[in-house]
Amino acid sequence: MIKSFLSFIVISVLIITNSCNSPTEPEPLPGRRDYLWKVDTLQIPFTSLIRIWGSGPDNIWAIGPGGDLGKTIYHYDGVNWKTDGISRPISPLSVFGFNAYDVWLGGGDGRIWQLDGNIWKQIVQFYRPREKVIGFSEIWGDSPSNIFATGYSGYEESRTAVIAHYKEAKWKLLEFPGLKYNFLRIKGIDKETSKYYLMGIKETSSGQSIFGLFEFNGTDIKQIYEGTTSRETYSAVQQIDGKIYFVIGNTIYRYINNEFKEFVKIDNTNFYTQIFGRTEKDIFLLMADGVAHYNGIDIDYIYIPQNRILLVDVIVFEKEIFFLALDLINGGNLIIHGKLN
Repeated sequence: MIKSFLSFIVISVLIITNSCNSPTEPEPLPGRRDYLWKVDTLQIPFTSLIRIWGSGPDNIWAIGPGGDLGKTIYHYDGVNWKTDGISRPISPLSVFGFNAYDVWLGGGDGRIWQLDGNIWKQIVQFYRPREKVIGFSEIWGDSPSNIFATGYSGYEESRTAVIAHYKEAKWKLLEFPGLKYNFLRIKGIDKETSKYYLMGIKETSSGQSIFGLFEFNGTDIKQIYEGTTSRETYSAVQQIDGKIYFVIGNTIYRYINNEFKEFVKIDNTNFYTQIFGRTEKDIFLLMADGVAHYNGIDIDYIYIPQNRILLVDVIVFEKEIFFLALDLINGGNLIIHGKLN
């Protein structure tokens, strides 16, 4: 009896010890690279699709501003890309959602739209005088009840930053007149800092473009980086697997304890600064000449187009990925679809 009890104690201690020493999250496996590729071309006069989002490979939205307001919103059902052809008073600049029936659009003139079943409805418009017109360059949320639309108020050198916040079923506009930026991206919450992070751009009186990175707690903003559009100082922000990653020049960083910590350096001058991914070992790198991939060990190309293209946005699923691009030679909007073999 005593021997059995001692054995139970030993086993219990081993279980507790192993549990304490085990990582709280499993180590991610290196991402695969065996994709099969297909390219769809959408010839849409006067319209460039610039943002893509989807709840799954058979429910994807691609949007962009254009002269024909009936051809700025396209949907993919897993087989075909279609537009309903309905003209709406919005030039969409951003799209984001949570499922097939909860999708949001942000655009010019301070307008925010929501998909209600199969119908797009304008939910709110923030009115401003013409010289202070509002545009929403990004819309993103961490839950259906907590959404942010980020952008700008005003034109060119007089532009200032704005954030519209959806909470308790209402949209409220936060204005930052001291920040002469257009907030292009917002990502978060970083699970280690519980903060949101933004990337913005501003134009100086001399015509130079300046990029900035910002930390946001839901109310207050703190700038954490500023640089130019040069290859060495261009910056971006992205969320991957609940963590926020920053790109400055040719290096990917994490922001820990108010310091940028190097994650990986990309020794390729064709690196285009934008990254997307599933885990820290499954990251896609947008390059000037295609798409490269970091698997936690090395970097290699997984897609090289036949013509010159400009990659503008990406949506990543478990086994599929969709790149939105512009054909710089023949014109047209490209959707480059990769599926793991």
